[in-house]
Amino acid sequence: MALQMMVVYMLGGIGIALGVILWAIRSRQFQDQDRARYLPLRDLGEQQLKNPPERKISPTVLLAGGIVVLGLGSILVMLYQLLRLE
Repeated sequence: MALQMMVVYMLGGIGIALGVILWAIRSRQFQDQDRARYLPLRDLGEQQLKNPPERKISPTVLLAGGIVVLGLGSILVMLYQLLRLE
């Protein structure tokens, strides 16, 4: 019973997150992105603009990706256990 409630809780969270993303798209929250595109370049000099540094994956992006993978993995493990019990 506790495992079923945990799965329902996680699926509810995913549903709420998807609802918020859809609301943001419909209300045009992401429309004005052209202005923000050039903000990181504002403080760079001419030499840095001509020879940009190599792109690296940010540690924050790696951490967020790891959290997503762990979350999806835990959902799959719980669903497997739930189906195995029935």
